[in-house]
Amino acid sequence: MTYTSFSSNGYLSIFIMLFKTTEKAMKSRKAPGVDSIHAEIFKADLSTATRVLTNLFDTIWDKETIPSDLNKGLIIKIPKKSNLQVCDNWR
Repeated sequence: MTYTSFSSNGYLSIFIMLFKTTEKAMKSRKAPGVDSIHAEIFKADLSTATRVLTNLFDTIWDKETIPSDLNKGLIIKIPKKSNLQVCDNWR
């Protein structure tokens, strides 16, 4: 099966619109994820972020493989101000 890249088949404009929408929803001054990338980096230069991420998606699409770095996640339990023995008192 032959695939064309995201940027050459019209998806680039969809990604730009998606990134602009997502950028507005990103909260500043929050801890980064396992990639150590803060939201402020994306907000500072949205066009570069869009280009870099589109290239990443093109590579994923072409190779039909997701990089192992994208399979990692970090979950940190944050306690609320009450009895920590109760599971509902964690965020």
